[in-house]
Amino acid sequence: MKLLSFLILTLLLPNLLIGQTNRSDTNQIKSVMQAQAIAWNNGNIEGFMQGYWHHPNLEFITKKGITKGWQETFLNSQKSYPDATTMGTLLFSCLTFIKINDDNYLVNGKWELTRKADHPSGYFTLFWKKINGNWLIVLDHTS
Repeated sequence: MKLLSFLILTLLLPNLLIGQTNRSDTNQIKSVMQAQAIAWNNGNIEGFMQGYWHHPNLEFITKKGITKGWQETFLNSQKSYPDATTMGTLLFSCLTFIKINDDNYLVNGKWELTRKADHPSGYFTLFWKKINGNWLIVLDHTS
């Protein structure tokens, strides 16, 4: 019976802990996302990209496919959003935080752009990693 209890606890405990978050970590991630939205809303794609891992292994996934690398992601963003009018006003909402471990989080949420001509929106999952004390997006899956 002790062995069964141990096995159940061993299998269930990690799943229970995954949902636990650290307010300091989530506040830091929220702060990065707020800075990204401010940069975006000021027409500053490079400022927006500061929330991403500046590395060739960064992955950005959309319905068009997978873009690998910070530089390529930055260049694609510049092509897709050449000016402030195209960029519009960005809002993040419906954020949920899933702690994987002390250095990794998943963040799910909704994005919305408000522009004169339209109001596109969608959902995202961001994989955040603490690198050298800074929270950075290492994988972005946006639809």
